[in-house]
Amino acid sequence: MKNSVKHLLLILLTAFANFSFAQIQWQKEYIYSNHAINNTVETARTTIETSDGGYLVGGIAEKSPRVAYMAKLGANGDSLWVRYYGSTYGNFNNLAKLYRDNSNELYGVFETITGRLSFVKLNETNGDTISKFYGPMGPASGYSYLAHTQLPNGDYVLSYTQSSASIVKCFTPGNITANWTHDYAGEVIAVTSIIQDGSDVVMSGYAGADWWMFDLAVTKLAASDGTVHWTKKYKRNAIWKDQRVGLVKNNAGNYLVACSWSQNNILYPSVIRMASNNGDSLSISILTTHNGNPVNFGFCDDLVPFANGFVAAGEIDQDFDDVMGDPQNVAQMALFCINDNGQILNAYAMNQVGPYYNGSIYTGSYAWGLACIPTSDNQVLVVGKGNYLAPNNGWISALGDAYVVKIAPETLGLKENSELTGLTAWPNPSNGTVQISASEIMEKITVFNQLGAKVFELNPSSKITSIDLSDNPGIYFYQVYGKNASGSGKLIIR
Repeated sequence: MKNSVKHLLLILLTAFANFSFAQIQWQKEYIYSNHAINNTVETARTTIETSDGGYLVGGIAEKSPRVAYMAKLGANGDSLWVRYYGSTYGNFNNLAKLYRDNSNELYGVFETITGRLSFVKLNETNGDTISKFYGPMGPASGYSYLAHTQLPNGDYVLSYTQSSASIVKCFTPGNITANWTHDYAGEVIAVTSIIQDGSDVVMSGYAGADWWMFDLAVTKLAASDGTVHWTKKYKRNAIWKDQRVGLVKNNAGNYLVACSWSQNNILYPSVIRMASNNGDSLSISILTTHNGNPVNFGFCDDLVPFANGFVAAGEIDQDFDDVMGDPQNVAQMALFCINDNGQILNAYAMNQVGPYYNGSIYTGSYAWGLACIPTSDNQVLVVGKGNYLAPNNGWISALGDAYVVKIAPETLGLKENSELTGLTAWPNPSNGTVQISASEIMEKITVFNQLGAKVFELNPSSKITSIDLSDNPGIYFYQVYGKNASGSGKLIIR
């Protein structure tokens, strides 16, 4: 769409001078790689909460050769055990995604050195491989996992890259023949996020041939056969290569797209609100400054429900003075708080993650958040990559390591009205049926799954009601709206 930008109704340039909205509960650096190997690329790419209050994280480690790993963290972030998935487990070189399927079974999406993708059922108590199945790939080389979603009937919609183009396929687990295929060959597009919306699926990603700034692309198609309803593109306004374009559906039924927005050849963290019926832009929020200083580069990545809005992991680049007093550009792992209208309310750049050596900041230091999840104690876990700075023959070497940070965000900025008093959900955990009550009449209840997709909505017009999720065990997040107040919480369905 050549004139998509003309449909923007509101440009929100957001500045937060001397403002901090979060308190770090703990931060951990995990060195799972062999730092004797040059240019280590260790990364924590995915995380999930476990039933005992701990966490699983997974990603890439350098063990000569590169291998996938999964680590168990306790509630305080201590590393309890780590499993490596190398040649013994099928030549896995990356654990790209941890998730729970429709039956609440733990799975990991593994990339292999041959390019095939494996969906591996995992034992969360020790990391053992229980079983696995392949998705429909084609030639077994040159593939990289990007995103997937599981439909209510058990089928998967999966995106992956083949050379410089992205392929989207719908398939039934265990059947390597695709039900349908959507091929973006020639458009050089990467579909990095997929959500279900009723009988449709919505996909966000980037297109274009520029190595630096790509074009944003959002597509809506039928889940049954892949028929495209609409596709919208925005010239040079998407994200830096290899990062995600986050995607959720908000309470009003519009789509929020977390990405980067280009102004004066600088990419800024941004969130776009789009109409679900045709993809037209409704508003955009752009973060150009943070703590009173200009942002030199940044992006919003993963985007998940939290409180009465959403949070996103990502990156903010800003200038700092090094030990000699010279300005240096340093990338920082970041967390963004976003309201239901897609406005970036708060940002927290964790410049203490990665960029320091002996208390000083050095050129080339960087860190970024690649995924985040809301936790059962109403905090947020951010995982990603930072720098391990070490002396090496008189030089300071920056070696990539996994970083995990737990944050208690100040969520008042996400609440557009007062807190709903007396909000209770019981039993929780539950076998399926949950009673929800409040001290005032509840006008609407919305339930999201861990991927941010809306799975249930009810207009009870009462102070007590029940919902039934017995057919779909898992972890859910609910939002309740009264006339003058709202509240939220987490549900565990076993």
